[in-house]
Amino acid sequence: MRGPGSLWGEGVVGATGKGGLMTRVSYPEQRDTRPAWFQSLKGFSFLSSEDPRGQITSLSIQASGTQVLISMELCRSLALCTGCLGLVSILTALSTDFWFVATGPNVSCHSGLWPKELHELVAGYIHVTQSFCILAALCGLLLVIFTALSYVPSLSVPGRVPLASVVTAFTAAIFVTVAMVVYTSERWHQPRRPQVQSFFSWSFYLGWVSLVLFLCAGSLSLGVHFRAPRPGYDTL
Repeated sequence: MRGPGSLWGEGVVGATGKGGLMTRVSYPEQRDTRPAWFQSLKGFSFLSSEDPRGQITSLSIQASGTQVLISMELCRSLALCTGCLGLVSILTALSTDFWFVATGPNVSCHSGLWPKELHELVAGYIHVTQSFCILAALCGLLLVIFTALSYVPSLSVPGRVPLASVVTAFTAAIFVTVAMVVYTSERWHQPRRPQVQSFFSWSFYLGWVSLVLFLCAGSLSLGVHFRAPRPGYDTL
């Protein structure tokens, strides 16, 4: 005779007594009626029966984190592209001599930031434009280097390299602004001759294009800085 609480078949054997008689009472187990393929997937987190609400929240957080990482990579790629274009634009504008063009009845000439002869006198505003364009090109080079280094985690400090890209991009934009404003204001107020038609040319406009590109690179790098994982993020 089995004692109380022993197993009987597939159920649990209880004991009731009346007059010393033992009566077996079996309680059948609840079987899992779900398909076998579903039961085999039970070990996966998204089908675990521990806490479905917590699993949904976890999946939502993971999806949100993936979207943030994708947008960060997109911003970083665009920042690198616009930074390279800004650097190429300011270097091209600095090295070419089609800033200002003057055409007359029988003659046409163009000028840039560098004298064509060794002992040619250069106006003061040209020196200012040269200096700030060179500083802008150096900052643009640093911008490209810092943005490229952000792709290599072992060579960059998390959260610091995008911030350095932001600083160098906006600094380059400030230098370009000073250079272009000084050159434009001085050329604009120069006396004009009625028989000579003068106008700004493509080297001059490339300088302004580089300003727009550096501002775009700085804004995109700022987006990368705010989306980048902070130190200790992976340990949370």
